[in-house]
Amino acid sequence: WAPNLRSLEISGYFYLKCRLVNVSSLVAANLSFWHSDPVFSTDDDEHEEFGNLLLELLESLRHVKELTIGTWCTQVLLILEVKRLPSTLLQCKCLTLDTHIENEDLPGIARLLQSSPYLETLVIDISSNDTKRFPFSREYRNGYIFNGEDYLTSQKRIFECLSQQLKNVIIVDFGKMHSNFELKLVQFLLEKARVLEKMVINSRRKRSDKCSECCMSQELFKVAQQLLSFPRSSPNAKVVFT
Repeated sequence: WAPNLRSLEISGYFYLKCRLVNVSSLVAANLSFWHSDPVFSTDDDEHEEFGNLLLELLESLRHVKELTIGTWCTQVLLILEVKRLPSTLLQCKCLTLDTHIENEDLPGIARLLQSSPYLETLVIDISSNDTKRFPFSREYRNGYIFNGEDYLTSQKRIFECLSQQLKNVIIVDFGKMHSNFELKLVQFLLEKARVLEKMVINSRRKRSDKCSECCMSQELFKVAQQLLSFPRSSPNAKVVFT
């Protein structure tokens, strides 16, 4: 019960369930919590339990204008996809994803975009040191196999925010994971965001002992060329690579 609370963060190890009651004054919320234990075994029922838990929290936070989602929660959204659980319609205008772009993240990212029709600014912060990933069981992984690199482009769902609202995209620490999923996500956003005005891609790649400054410059130049070659549905979209 917190009728005057403006900002909320739930982070760290999540021990117990919680309910959010009367948080209508909230403007910003951050869900960066996780649940993991060396002896913790996630069976199918527990997978669904975590999915329902996150769904309840998002329902309570559906009115916030600024929403941040961490790695663990992003991956839990995959459970909602598999179980065909309903989405919560979010009213956020700014969505921040503190996550590394990997295979199990993509369904959650797609669901968040689909559930955020008013989204104007998308921030993807790959620099996060949050490495707490959802411990999917082997059976669960084997039962839900998809081609991550083609997942976004194969989607037939309607992304209302991409066709009408999304104007700004900021990607922090692009290239940190050396993953093709990052490139695929950028390509997808450029191809689908019809009113996009600006995409800022920040790369903080560090030079190693085996790689000279010249080598790094050439590598970044190649990546920039590839990014700039992607087709754009918005005629006004500018891509800034820093």
